[in-house]
Amino acid sequence: MDIFLNKYREEIISSLKEFIKIPSVISPPRPGAPFGPKVAKALDYVLNLGDSMGFEVKNLDGYAGHVQYGEGDEILGILTHVDVVPAGSGWTYPPFEGQVHDNRIYGRGAVDDKGPGIAALYALLALKEQGFMPQRTIRIIYGANEENDWECVNYYFSREKMPQIGLAFDGSYPVINGEKGVLVIHMEKDIEWRAPRFSIEDIKGGTAANAVPDYCCCTIEIRDQGLGGEVADLQRAFVEDTGYDVSITSMDGGRYRVESRGQPAHGSTPEKGKNAIGRLFKFLHFLDSGDEHLNEVLFHIGRLAMDHNGRDTGLFVKDEVSGSMTVNVGIVGKNNQAIYLKVNTRYPVTYSMDRAVEDFTRMAEGLGYKCKVENRLEPLYVKEDSYIINILKDIYQKTTGQPPYAFTIGGATYARALKNGVAFGPTFPGRPELAHQRDEYMDIQDLMTNIKIYTEAMMRLSMA
Repeated sequence: MDIFLNKYREEIISSLKEFIKIPSVISPPRPGAPFGPKVAKALDYVLNLGDSMGFEVKNLDGYAGHVQYGEGDEILGILTHVDVVPAGSGWTYPPFEGQVHDNRIYGRGAVDDKGPGIAALYALLALKEQGFMPQRTIRIIYGANEENDWECVNYYFSREKMPQIGLAFDGSYPVINGEKGVLVIHMEKDIEWRAPRFSIEDIKGGTAANAVPDYCCCTIEIRDQGLGGEVADLQRAFVEDTGYDVSITSMDGGRYRVESRGQPAHGSTPEKGKNAIGRLFKFLHFLDSGDEHLNEVLFHIGRLAMDHNGRDTGLFVKDEVSGSMTVNVGIVGKNNQAIYLKVNTRYPVTYSMDRAVEDFTRMAEGLGYKCKVENRLEPLYVKEDSYIINILKDIYQKTTGQPPYAFTIGGATYARALKNGVAFGPTFPGRPELAHQRDEYMDIQDLMTNIKIYTEAMMRLSMA
């Protein structure tokens, strides 16, 4: 395997760099490109790469595609995706250039999920060059809408055979045997934006429900002369008391621009980030609009956005297998008289989806909001003593020399789209969680180790 990696090392790096250069964020559909032209270009890129290696490839109308090797009736499915979340701001290196620094390839999608997509392809090539012929057909399936509503895999599996066994290369090592249930909920209600002390002219924060927002801003008009004279002092006092990065800039006509900055994180682990939406709303509540109803809105949104596990909002549940639920307010905006939020919640694997929806709806409607579930995913759980988990743990231990174990996550991987599958890699224990964060990168040595692990996994699971 080392001979193969030495031979293809520079090509592997170049392939990932070119893949990252395609800004495959969802955009309005076009003919043959249901998730926008950039996503379609990324799908074409990886399928063309597989074709150049001599594999059979198929593009299913821009929704998804596959690269396959072997002629067995049964299928080993390897699921990954070509789409990425928006880059956001504050990057050290450009997010769509694939620059290499300190043996790391930087860019949006380097870890989630273009790096694993490239690793899977070269693992398949390694098997082919070894002359290995699998009993099961090995099929790498590339989705194009994983970061949104998974319409890609729904479309794919309505037209293609479901694999008998599968892996999602979109998580962490050693092996993930459980994934919490996911709800993406749109909350909205009309409010009165004008209050005695200030009015809110616009407000915007976040780019995706499943990412902790690192920036939120609004424009307020001071309507109370006393507040206008002390707003700068109030801002300084708030920052000194909380440590939050909230700034205020004077504009014309008594208007001020309020900006809040936080720290991004994946929406499944909101406790690892700092929610800029929550910070901004806490500041606005601190200013006191002079209107009881608007103050209540500001208070409750600030509390919800900072309540990572639902304890303060009555949503908290937990189990022994996967731990407590999480709550992430990922987006806020203004639509005429309405304020709206997009909230991503992850609930424990033993908890029912119906109950999770009921609990959240009860909380939101109690505050006067209308709710709509925009996306939902059932939990996934595979017992640790199962056949597939034992094989993957053995591969991990033999390749890395590290003790193997299975664990559950709040993240959602394509493993849920399979009838018999789990998530496996690419992130190693001790490495930072980089998905959906600024300065996302793939360590080049980790990329090569992933190819080793994936080659062994494909070989053993395709012969079982």
